[in-house]
Amino acid sequence: MLFSPSSKADASAFREHELGKIQRFRQVHSGFLSFCKNMKQEPCQAEQYFLRRNFTVDRRVFARPYDANPDYFTNGDWILTQWLGNERYECFLNKEVKE
Repeated sequence: MLFSPSSKADASAFREHELGKIQRFRQVHSGFLSFCKNMKQEPCQAEQYFLRRNFTVDRRVFARPYDANPDYFTNGDWILTQWLGNERYECFLNKEVKE
């Protein structure tokens, strides 16, 4: 079961905490996110983020169990996945406030 706050104050605090985590993620990965939004303007960075030959072992920490084979994931995969998930989660959190 997901966290279910017992009061409006708890729900608001939880929502703000989660939105803060999303904002921190955006700040930490702003370079990559900017690249994704402007890919046509910065095509040379695609090699850094998505070619397997540029995979760095230090990024393995962020790999999920289904990403365990380095032949099938790259440095940018997990960031892209997290970004897309955060976008949907943020919409959900904002929708909950309106209801």
